[in-house]
This record gives sequence, C-alpha cells and structure tokens, in this order.
Amino acid sequence: MLNNIENSSALDDAQQALIKVAQTMTSNKNYPLRHGSLSYYLEDGMFLMTKKGVILSDLKESDLIVVDEHSLNPQDHEDISPYFVLHKQIYTQDETLKIVSHINSVNAAVLSRYCLGDQASVLKTIEQYEMLTSFQAIETYDAYLPVPIVANSDDFDTIAVEMNAMWEYMQSMGQGYLIGGNGLVTWAKDADELIENVHAWEYLLDCEFKAQLLAAGA
Repeated sequence: MLNNIENSSALDDAQQALIKVAQTMTSNKNYPLRHGSLSYYLEDGMFLMTKKGVILSDLKESDLIVVDEHSLNPQDHEDISPYFVLHKQIYTQDETLKIVSHINSVNAAVLSRYCLGDQASVLKTIEQYEMLTSFQAIETYDAYLPVPIVANSDDFDTIAVEMNAMWEYMQSMGQGYLIGGNGLVTWAKDADELIENVHAWEYLLDCEFKAQLLAAGA
C-alpha cells in the first residue's frame, strides 16, 4: 500500500498543498510562521508529514515523509516529528479532515502560557471581533470562539488525551487549540481553508495579546 501511495498523483497533490501552506504562512509579513509541523491525510491511516526539524520557510518535497499510523512507532524513526501523535489524533477524530498544522506562534505561545497558569488545561473564549467570521461556522462578529488550551509536555499522548476531552469545543467552530508556551494546532478540509484559519487565529490572538497589555496599563 505504501509503495502505491508513493507513486500516486494523490501524493503529488499533497506535497504541493503542504508546500503552498508553508510558503503562504512564512511569507506573511505580519505573522511569519517558520517553525512547526504540517501534515496531509492520504488514505487508510497514511499521511504525508514534514520531517522532524524542518524549517517551513524552506520546505521542499524531500522534507516530507509518508507515515503509516498503524505500523509506525515515531521513536524508532529519526525523521518523524514527535508531533505525529497530535496529527494522528485529529485525523482519528474526523475522517473528513485533510490537513493539519502545528506552528510555533509567538502570540499563541505567550497567551497560552499566561492563561494556563499551573493548570493542565483551560477553556477560554475570544469574543466580538469581526475576524471571527473568517471561520466557516461563525456568521457574525457577535459570537465567541472557544479557545482550548492544554499544558505543554514531552509526552504527546498526554496532550492528545487533554485535547480529546475538549474536542466538542473545537470540532465545529475555530478548529484549533493552543499548547502552553508552544503554539497553535489547527486543521481543515483543504489547504485554502487551513491558510484562512491560521491567519484568523493569528490575527485574533494578536488582538487579545494587545488587549491584555492595554488592560495591564502597559
């Protein structure tokens, strides 16, 4: 099955989709996002993913690897990012999803750490911004976006368990969550939607960060 995937047009499409996402995110002057991981679901538990340590601004086809969630132990493969666990978990939750990103966003890292304190997880909201309507499930600025936040950990299974517990808040609206002191995880059904989601999250988190500074009199 893996050999069939590696020689298919579906793989070519997935490669181009991830390269497009990486180029768009890293070229944004307001939110240049160069570090993280991307993946694209192929079929039967297999997806294309960025290799461990890849810089997104220089992403090319040789930086991508096909992984099989049924037979892979990420610890036995030096090219596989440990964030594989989080990508796999999202595809398991919803079979209609095609693409996932984890990015080391400054706004996400700072705000998530501030909001978490010493808690393992917390649910916050972002409310009444026009940019909320960028998400397909939100039709008016007079709405709220659930913002699940989980504590960072080197045990990615622990993060996945916390994410599962809050999945109901994420699946239909913002399609994302924050990892404390780390960044943003978000997903979509195609590359264009993912790019829009990432931009909306970054804009909204930037607004919230500046609002916190104003509230503190900075």
